[in-house]
Amino acid sequence: MMTRLLLLFFLLLLVGRVSAQINIEHHSYEDSLLYVIDGVKQRGVKQIPDTSDMVELSTYKTGDAAYKKYGNDARYGVVIIITKKYAIESYQKKLSEISNLYKLYLERDKEKDNPFSVSSIYYIDGKELKGSQKNIATILYSLKKESIASLIMDSDFEGSYAPTKHYKIFITTKK
Repeated sequence: MMTRLLLLFFLLLLVGRVSAQINIEHHSYEDSLLYVIDGVKQRGVKQIPDTSDMVELSTYKTGDAAYKKYGNDARYGVVIIITKKYAIESYQKKLSEISNLYKLYLERDKEKDNPFSVSSIYYIDGKELKGSQKNIATILYSLKKESIASLIMDSDFEGSYAPTKHYKIFITTKK
């Protein structure tokens, strides 16, 4: 009788462990954080971009702010990652919508891999943006299109448009 009780006890333990393991595996996907990487919602992220490629990393804990922005998907929290490449593409698209010359400038240079391949200096309200490509991309990405009053491009050479020359891009914001 005692042997049967011990056997039954071990069987229950084994079934409990298997059941718990299945539940953990089930919850690890559906009940995990929501990742939004470059605007794309994902769960069960297998690879997170390297931090040196990140322009922005922010989190929403569970609560009203996360729920308002992402709905029920955010019930366990949200991690938002913006990569440098996405930030550059986003601000280039935004500035292209403001200036046809800027759009042409990008189109003539699109065959190059590096979005900064044309040597450019950006200015916002007369102040030169300095620092790494990542820092400049972060600043330009964070500019709201509605806040830009004008975009003027100037070159430091004489003659027609040449995409290999140095450009100064002046952005004026609305006051």
